[in-house]
Amino acid sequence: RAVDKLEAEVNQHKCVLTLHAKNGIERLLAVSVVELSVGSSILTEVGTWNLEKGFEVTCKLPGRKRIAGESYIEPAQQLLAQELHILQSSVDLTQAKISVDEA
Repeated sequence: RAVDKLEAEVNQHKCVLTLHAKNGIERLLAVSVVELSVGSSILTEVGTWNLEKGFEVTCKLPGRKRIAGESYIEPAQQLLAQELHILQSSVDLTQAKISVDEA
């Protein structure tokens, strides 16, 4: 259930819920995104495979939610060590950019 997932995220300090007069409840979270590029090409996820639905189209950069107190670079390092481990020896994390987006 979506409510159970949201409660788990709050309990794990992956997001915060705030109350706004106009928008009601808003979920705030910090995400670290890894932008891997070679020349003009950028690594992106273009889809996922779901056993029930088949191929689902997406277009996003690899990233992870940050936990409270975690630096911006730690989730990126974890991402490279786990999901992108095949690329880890070829990648140097040299900079971090901070941007705030509303969805």
